[in-house]
Amino acid sequence: MQNGEVMEQFTIVIAIELGFEDARSDIHRMIPRFRNEMYKTLYSLVTFRRLGLELPDIEIFKKRLLQVAHRVGSKELIKNLLIQQAFKRDIR
Repeated sequence: MQNGEVMEQFTIVIAIELGFEDARSDIHRMIPRFRNEMYKTLYSLVTFRRLGLELPDIEIFKKRLLQVAHRVGSKELIKNLLIQQAFKRDIR
């Protein structure tokens, strides 16, 4: 944001690799908390950067988001994350 106006938008698409098939119902119940923690982490990763710079290495995002997933769920429940897309665009 600059002068109260959104200047850039960051989009990331994540797929969750479950540790076991029956984990779907457990993950479904955790979605609100999972999203909240992911958004807070993404906000901290993206907003410190100056306007116009490229995104940091996507592996940094994956590592931090996987830590969040394991903290909210568990390593047994969430095996891995796949970053399917990540991009930034100007809103001007």
